Amino acid sequence: MGLDTIVTTQKEYFLTDATKDVAFRKNALENLLESIYVNEKTIYEALKEDLNKSEEEAFMTEVSNTVSAIKYALKHVEHWSRVERKKTPLTLFPAKSYVVKEPYGIVLILSPWNYPFYLTMAPLVGAIAAGNCAVIKTSKNSPATSAVIADIINSTFPKKYVYAIESPLPYDEVLNQDYDYIFFTGSERVGRTIMRTAADRLIPVSLELGGKSPCIIDRSADIELAAKKIMWGKILNSGQTCVAPDYVVVPSELKDVLVERLRAYSKELIGDPFDNEKYPKIINIHHYSRLKGLIEKEEHVIGGRCDDNLRRIEPAFFRLLNTKNLMMC
Repeated sequence: MGLDTIVTTQKEYFLTDATKDVAFRKNALENLLESIYVNEKTIYEALKEDLNKSEEEAFMTEVSNTVSAIKYALKHVEHWSRVERKKTPLTLFPAKSYVVKEPYGIVLILSPWNYPFYLTMAPLVGAIAAGNCAVIKTSKNSPATSAVIADIINSTFPKKYVYAIESPLPYDEVLNQDYDYIFFTGSERVGRTIMRTAADRLIPVSLELGGKSPCIIDRSADIELAAKKIMWGKILNSGQTCVAPDYVVVPSELKDVLVERLRAYSKELIGDPFDNEKYPKIINIHHYSRLKGLIEKEEHVIGGRCDDNLRRIEPAFFRLLNTKNLMMC
């Protein structure tokens, strides 16, 4: 069955109003939760294969967040769906005014590779809770997790309701369908393409795009605490997090002590990254080579050792050109 046929089938199913029923939505969320529990071990194995995430980190950043989102939606979906009575202007007497919350219809969810499970499931939970149908395209860069997601979704829901694309398809083919909403998490480059396509068709979008995350430290800061928090945020998923600290702005007189404490916490939290089996790897050779190249072109680098076989990179610190800022990789 082609993607165009699936979208058309979902359109027809959505128009039956079956997905709008609150009991139907709650049942779908409960089925998804149960399927996650049943496949939890397989999810951990897939995340280990794709990113070398330990079970502890995978639980904290992927599974527990997803479970919490489902439970939160189950608790609140009935309230979210209620018709709200509103005041009516005297000029419209004797009319009555209400806010009726309606789902969009068919939601396309495009998920990334860095948190491939959670950032697929979180928008899906919202789509289901709101009464939508959904089509899911996972990242080709995290194939093991994408396969597990497809298996969970397509064994839990009928294709006419929620469907995960099982084989890799070009973005153009995926986008060239009659969706009612698009949810995308990923790069600015791809985000622009999606925004352009959506704008041409007047499709509303939610875009969660990557960027640079500054960390600003002033003279009143507790350097010890700041260093610990910065390093914890940076080594999570080996820095492959959209809100990971990318660079630090710090008074020049505090720079050396900050670097020293960052290095100390790096050693305390992960030890030798090449001997630590729980330290995640860079997702693929393309991104590994890109990061390695950024480090190699800098003259004064602290840390930054690379292992081509493991695709692991030791946390690196270097000064930005013509500034007193610290760049972290």
